[in-house]
Amino acid sequence: MSKQNRQQSPPDLTTVTVYFVIMGLAPLHAECFFLYYQKRNWTLRDRKPVRNWKVLAFNWVRSFEKARPLMKRSIRCY
Repeated sequence: MSKQNRQQSPPDLTTVTVYFVIMGLAPLHAECFFLYYQKRNWTLRDRKPVRNWKVLAFNWVRSFEKARPLMKRSIRCY
């Protein structure tokens, strides 16, 4: 199997939480990220499977870093 076709198995919530805490966000952010992609069956917008969830998580964290000056540190997770 080539590297391109390989995909990681979806992470568990604990793994995601640890990653988010290391990146400087609260566990609630990790839970929202996890639930969002869990609900989407770990697929992207174009319905392709997620190959590397850490890349998605990193971008998720970066989006909060950019928005931080514009919002209070609260988050809603539906």
